Amino acid sequence: MNKGYDDTFLERLKFNNDIVSIIGKYVTLNQKGKTHWGNCPFHSEKTPSFAVNGLEQYYHCFGCGESGDVIKFIEKLESVDFMSAVKILADTAGMEVPEFIGDDNIKEKKQQKEAILKANKDAAIYYNKMLYTDKGKDAYNYLLNRGLNKGIINRFGLGVSFDWVSMVEYMKSKGYTEELLTQAGLIAKGSKGNYYDIMAERIMFPIINTFGQVIGFSARALKDGKYAKYRNTAQTLVFDKSRVVYAINLLKKLKQKQQLQEIILVEGQMDVIAMHKAGFENCVACMGTSLTKYHAKELKRFSDKVIISFDGDTAGQKATLRSLEILQNEKLKVYVISMPDKLDPDDYIKKYGSEAYKKLIQKAVPLNDYKLQTISEDFNLNDNIDKTKYIDKALEEIKRLKSSFEREIYLEQLSKKTKVDIHTLERDLEYKMSTNTSDSNEKTEEAKAIKDASFKSSEFVLASIVHKKDYAKMPDENIFKNQTHKKLYDFVLKGQNLQKQLKISHIFDEFDVENTPEIKDIINYHFNTYESEDEKQKNEERYFNECITKLNLEKLLNEQKNIVEQIENANSAEEKNKLMQKLSEIIKKITNLKRKNL
Repeated sequence: MNKGYDDTFLERLKFNNDIVSIIGKYVTLNQKGKTHWGNCPFHSEKTPSFAVNGLEQYYHCFGCGESGDVIKFIEKLESVDFMSAVKILADTAGMEVPEFIGDDNIKEKKQQKEAILKANKDAAIYYNKMLYTDKGKDAYNYLLNRGLNKGIINRFGLGVSFDWVSMVEYMKSKGYTEELLTQAGLIAKGSKGNYYDIMAERIMFPIINTFGQVIGFSARALKDGKYAKYRNTAQTLVFDKSRVVYAINLLKKLKQKQQLQEIILVEGQMDVIAMHKAGFENCVACMGTSLTKYHAKELKRFSDKVIISFDGDTAGQKATLRSLEILQNEKLKVYVISMPDKLDPDDYIKKYGSEAYKKLIQKAVPLNDYKLQTISEDFNLNDNIDKTKYIDKALEEIKRLKSSFEREIYLEQLSKKTKVDIHTLERDLEYKMSTNTSDSNEKTEEAKAIKDASFKSSEFVLASIVHKKDYAKMPDENIFKNQTHKKLYDFVLKGQNLQKQLKISHIFDEFDVENTPEIKDIINYHFNTYESEDEKQKNEERYFNECITKLNLEKLLNEQKNIVEQIENANSAEEKNKLMQKLSEIIKKITNLKRKNL
């Protein structure tokens, strides 16, 4: 896999950035034997399951499955691309980064991204400065009237775009071209050919990623009703609304100072800012209420527990329900605050204070309780027809629960709420589960499909070689049927021919491990454990030889099948005789192999 840098440079980079030392700056590690252990930085846990192998220079979390080398660690933790991670590690080691030798399109895109980020930063500084001028007075007073102060305004980098041309002229005076500013989503071309500020006459909210870079803007109109109240930067090379979490940079800083027990997720930027001002610094928002799996994954990096605090109106509640599925799929523990009086968090804190809001947090209910509670509000449970409809919807939700223990808990709750016998509800639930096989269930079954014997054998052989087991000898390359396994074998063989000692971290340079499950499973292969090391060694060696025999036998049987087909299609007696001779030799090999295996 061409990463754009010479293999020798990447090897030196890793050598100068020992993975234990680098990860130790972010995670408290304790050495046990050859492995260093700590709490995983990519998901919240109390018992350390994050293992760092200093000898092989890679990490693996047995809790969430994340694994990689030192470059991948920086990519994931700092939310940067490969080239940026290389630059960070090179700066740490005092190394000069060589010229990027990858695809020209990748190189050009990287340069364009850097130019857009620089333009965004300068635009954000300009907007912030304008807030403190006479022209920005109305916007500044609006923010003060919303309960903000100068300190919190500057903390979030708020600003104002008070007209259509001032920012354009300023940015052009700094040398930015109209083409670049358009690519950054800052300006657009009008019908008369003139360029204008897309966010004109709005209060500006810079959107900053975990690396502290301004990637785009969200804006609120200064005057309601004139045009769209809210506007976000359109998608660019650096900004994708489906992946952005507002205030994630501040959440990262908070986690670096302390362990995060939970994250509070609200709807809008003003809610986030008001919450921070009130002392809730673990508060973030997505760009609108439409959550995506990328938002969920980003949140999970900081905590396993998310408290949803959307607006108390009906639209907010429905948005909450839509969001729950996505968060649940990423195995986040989700709790929901029921906001009273149809207030948003900002208005609630202004009316009742931060201590009252803390009590709402304490009363937050688990997501399944909230779902059933919300469903019940649409029905009159004193009406038998409505009650029947409610039970049907409630059972549909309970059916989705994976744990029979959970299902039992909520069936009991449903029974008490509706005064319907729990055994009756259990029978209805069993009927629903037996007659409705959902697409997700089918996908789950497909994902859990048992690997065939050939694949398992191939996987164990390569895992033994990669993990440098004493008994592991390089087999014939032709025994591997899986194409990815063949590529890994070729990579190992090439290293051996060059007399290069393989480290598992080298595999991350060649393969996109994160998106190649066959390679990831081999790197993180779990070898069976036995009563003693000697017994373990003997069993593994025996199984390794059995796997080699099985793969060789499968190869010969395939050759036999192919030759039989060729004999049937032979055009001459001479050709047929030659093929028969080959077939005889293969049958002899098969017989000897089977006899040897007995």
